[in-house]
Amino acid sequence: MLMKTIVRLYDHWYYGRPYAKFYKISYLCDCLPMQNINISLKSRNKLYELFVCTQEIQKQLGELNRRFVDLCANCEGKCCRHKSTDWYFTVIDYWLRKDGSYHIDKYSKLERRYWYQFISPKLIDFFRNSAIQNNNHLDYLEGKCEYIKEDGCNLAPQERPIKCLLHYCKILKDNMDYDFKKSHAKLVNELYNNSYGVFKILRKESGYSPLYGWIFLLLTK
Repeated sequence: MLMKTIVRLYDHWYYGRPYAKFYKISYLCDCLPMQNINISLKSRNKLYELFVCTQEIQKQLGELNRRFVDLCANCEGKCCRHKSTDWYFTVIDYWLRKDGSYHIDKYSKLERRYWYQFISPKLIDFFRNSAIQNNNHLDYLEGKCEYIKEDGCNLAPQERPIKCLLHYCKILKDNMDYDFKKSHAKLVNELYNNSYGVFKILRKESGYSPLYGWIFLLLTK
């Protein structure tokens, strides 16, 4: 019983929490007035450095994730079938790839999760975030990702949205031994840290305080 509790805490800290924090920094970036900002050359160079580093991390994760091909095939990729393709790409992917390769033209604007969403579905539409959408933002679309095939994702690991490489379901985590999970979780957290680096650059370029969003992230469970 104690061992199971320790494993659950480990999984939450090294998998669940980075994914939740990524969702939050994406939302915080969506709230920045980036459409009216010209990114400085220095920041663009930093973004490119993060892009190169992120590509290597994604490549390494792709190699490790090969062991999950059969598990995902048996599951039929349920996590890839509830939204259309562009929903999986975020503002972090957009800016990270802007001066690199694998450009994207569209990404979804993440919606903040409010307390009322856990009380009544009817309140969701009433209190829905009314932030103005710009041309790069997409509404939530139903459907499935066009890249999901019978044998898994059709995209190379370097091309995949960061969100997809941060999310690991219970089935996958239960099929990792300790040594594998230790090296795998290290890469997952490095991927999140690079995403946070993008957030810091965009925050600075927007003229926002370094304190912007820190409580929001601190309270991430």
